[in-house]
Amino acid sequence: MDKSEILLNWIQQLTSEISQRPIFIGINGPQGCGKSTLTSSLVKFLAEKNLKAVSLSIDDFYLTRK
Repeated sequence: MDKSEILLNWIQQLTSEISQRPIFIGINGPQGCGKSTLTSSLVKFLAEKNLKAVSLSIDDFYLTRK
């Protein structure tokens, strides 16, 4: 089992233990380490499990649309 599977299983366990409450998960790391890729995978995985998820980047708040 690789690290991403461990993380996904942990999140799935959290969602089953906490019903009807949002869960906020922060992911940080240096530029280019795969944060966006991991987040995208998490959102897809959770959707497959019929769980709603959104991702938000700090870039969404301080960079313009350009």
